[in-house]
Amino acid sequence: MAKGPTVADMLKFYPTEAMIHLREGQAVIKCSVASDLALKDCAVVSEEPLGFQFGAAALKLSRLFKMKPTTPDGQSVTGTEVTIPLAFKLAPIPISLSAFDKLPSTADILKVYPHQAIDQGKEGDVVLQCVGHRDGAVDRCTVWSQAPDGLGFGDAALQLAQFIHLKPNMAVGEVLAVPIKFRLAR
Repeated sequence: MAKGPTVADMLKFYPTEAMIHLREGQAVIKCSVASDLALKDCAVVSEEPLGFQFGAAALKLSRLFKMKPTTPDGQSVTGTEVTIPLAFKLAPIPISLSAFDKLPSTADILKVYPHQAIDQGKEGDVVLQCVGHRDGAVDRCTVWSQAPDGLGFGDAALQLAQFIHLKPNMAVGEVLAVPIKFRLAR
């Protein structure tokens, strides 16, 4: 392989539900090598654990691969099949909800709920990546993942970072995964 997904690419396509549940996983895909050395006609061979969409994420990542033109013995790779295993690992430290002194309330979430999502009756899930401090504060939050895309859930979650507070000395200087669920009142 000449080129594959970066760590940032792997994080960008990390399945949201798996991130929310702090699950790692793996998938194996089988693809054909096109004449431009990109992968085509990819299919999921296996994924673990089931139900977290690691296979679907691997298919999205397949577009980022470029193969070397020949095998080590000089044979062309165009038209051949390749099997590629992908491991999905969490970079931020998974942290138990019991480590938090304060999380955004339902009222806090409803105040920033994206209007477009409300109009469409959509709910969303976001995982923020934040840095913890000795006093329990978090900062430098960024959107790790959001679903669905394009409705503003990530930006809304960033507005909620001010309501996130850890118990003191829980994760000093650590990068943490903070899940936020946007749910409409039923």
